[in-house]
Amino acid sequence: MAKHVPASTVKRQFPKRRLVSLGLVVVVVVLILAVAWFLATPAPQKAVVGKWTNSHGGTVDFYANGKGFIPGVSGVISDTNFSYTFPDSQHVAIDISGQALTVGIKIAGDKMTWSNGLNNTVYVYTRIP
Repeated sequence: MAKHVPASTVKRQFPKRRLVSLGLVVVVVVLILAVAWFLATPAPQKAVVGKWTNSHGGTVDFYANGKGFIPGVSGVISDTNFSYTFPDSQHVAIDISGQALTVGIKIAGDKMTWSNGLNNTVYVYTRIP
């Protein structure tokens, strides 16, 4: 005679198809979130575009076409045009009349931080609306 087991004591097991489907749903959701985060975080090439000022009142303009402009100081420094590229997401390479300069760059909202690893110099710029 078969032994009767109450339904409340039987462990429910998901069929393998359900587990595979659930796993696929989780993977798809994670991929969608990763793509959304990537698209929401502007690349430095886009984030740098605009006019910036530092604590000394100096300004620098980055244009979307890879060019830029630093206004001079009357009688001290002349206006300077430059071009720029990003060798990677953490550095900007600036070319001023054939003189190359590469600095570390980090942009978070309206703050742009330049750093020079050689002498630990840090410059902080704020976006001008």
